[in-house]
Formats: sequence, C-alpha cells, structure tokens
Amino acid sequence: MIRKKRWALAVALVSAMGFALIMMSVLRDDVTDWDAWGQANMAADASSGPSIWLSAVNLLGSTAAFGAITIAGSVMVWALRRRKEAVALLVTVAAAYLLNTAVKLWVGRERPLHEGWIDASGFSFPSGNATVGMVVYGMLSYILVRSIRTRWGQWAIISAGALMILGVGYSRVYFGVHYITDIAAGYLAGLFCISTAFLIIRDKRTASSGYRYISSYRN
Repeated sequence: MIRKKRWALAVALVSAMGFALIMMSVLRDDVTDWDAWGQANMAADASSGPSIWLSAVNLLGSTAAFGAITIAGSVMVWALRRRKEAVALLVTVAAAYLLNTAVKLWVGRERPLHEGWIDASGFSFPSGNATVGMVVYGMLSYILVRSIRTRWGQWAIISAGALMILGVGYSRVYFGVHYITDIAAGYLAGLFCISTAFLIIRDKRTASSGYRYISSYRN
C-alpha cells in the first residue's frame, strides 16, 4: 500500500510539473512549435470533410456524454458495493471540471481558427475534453480492472480506456478546436486529479484500518 501511495504521489508531482511547464510555454509563445506541427499534420482536410468515426468519438467526449457516463458509472460502482470509489468518481470529475474552468479563465487562450464542423465555445487552454475524459475513462478503467480477475479482461478494459482517452484528445485537434498543448495539458491535469483522489482514498482506508485495529486490540 505504501508503494502504491508513493507512485500516486510521484504521478501527482510529475503531472503538476509537466502542466506548469506547458502552461508557461503557452503564456510565453501562445502558439508553440508543437501546436503549429499539430495543425499542419493532424487537422482535418477542409476539402474532404470530417471523419464520421472521429465525429462519433468526439460525441463520447462531449459534456453531455461525460455527465451520463459518470452518473451511470457511479451507480454501477455503487451497486458493486464500492461506495467510496463511486463517490470519488463523482467528486473527482466535478473537481476536474472546476479546475479546468478556473485555468481557462486565468490563461485566456483563444481557440485556433477552425472549419466549424463542431461547436466549441470558451477558451482553449487546457482542453476540458482531455481533462475530464482522462478522469472519467481513467478512473472507470481503474475501478473495473480491480473488479475483474482475468488477465485478458483487465487488459481489455485498460486498452479500451486508453483508446477512448487518446481518441477524444486526437479528435479535438483533428477538428481544429484545440492545440496539441491544450490536449497534453488536459491529460496531465486529469492525471493529477486521479492521483490526488487515489491518495485521499488510500489515506482514508489506512486511517479506517488503523482505527479498527486499535478498537479490536482494546477489546
């Protein structure tokens, strides 16, 4: 358990540091070299029209989809009697959304010019879809993996979660509504939220276990 907490703390610190570095580069240059490369190589071809598959993936990364999946996932996890994790999912998603909104307002980065195939409003940095998507699909994958004992089932869950997270981020660059640095920073912000939630859950479990041990010892 101590080793897992150290890993979670390391992920939280590295994510925060990486996020800070990207944010400083954006505040300094606005459009970085990576952003220019992404727009040139990853954005959709305006003459051919958008991909149907990526349009579907983008819908799974919408605010409405995140809300529905979070509520349905929390109910499912609660039904599995993993109540702390069900509450943690709801709280962490809400915290990720609030953190993203606060940073967007502070940085105030305008979105790149795009074809308008999908609706996108507000500021660009960091990507809310990447941040919340990382938390929703990342936490659900972690919870489900702990509920499945077969190795192939665990890898299937991890692969599906990773594909969804990467697909949502890629679709936002593809449709031109975000820069690469928006997505990268969103992923790191999401990882920070997940690792922080993990640390809080583990600390509560440790305290609860210690209390039960002391009570049994006294009795």
